[in-house]
Amino acid sequence: MRFAHCRKNHRIAGFCIEMPFDLVHGAPFRNLSVEGCFLYSCLLNAQTLINETDKKGYGFVLVTEEQLEGLLRCQKKKAARVLAELSDTAGLISVQKAAGKHLRVYVKNFERPILPPNARRKFGI
Repeated sequence: MRFAHCRKNHRIAGFCIEMPFDLVHGAPFRNLSVEGCFLYSCLLNAQTLINETDKKGYGFVLVTEEQLEGLLRCQKKKAARVLAELSDTAGLISVQKAAGKHLRVYVKNFERPILPPNARRKFGI
């Protein structure tokens, strides 16, 4: 399989997943697992692509537990643990039961941080 370099417009089209800088380097999220960071980034990406809103205007993502298991490549128990980690421990998402097997996941959105001048060199960006 050959891979092409990711272009700027691929991010918009959903080909790349963007992870917030504060999620990796921020002090409040130091104990967040890699799976939690990955799932949060996937949910954030899905929310911007799908753009569904409730009656109050809040954006959310509809997912099933099976979809989460497939995304994380794990079993039901670990997927539930990662969801709990993101909602209870980190406060990054809010999960509600929706119709049928679906979960309605509200995702907290980060604004792009203002980096100090030496941050680009320090973190290799």
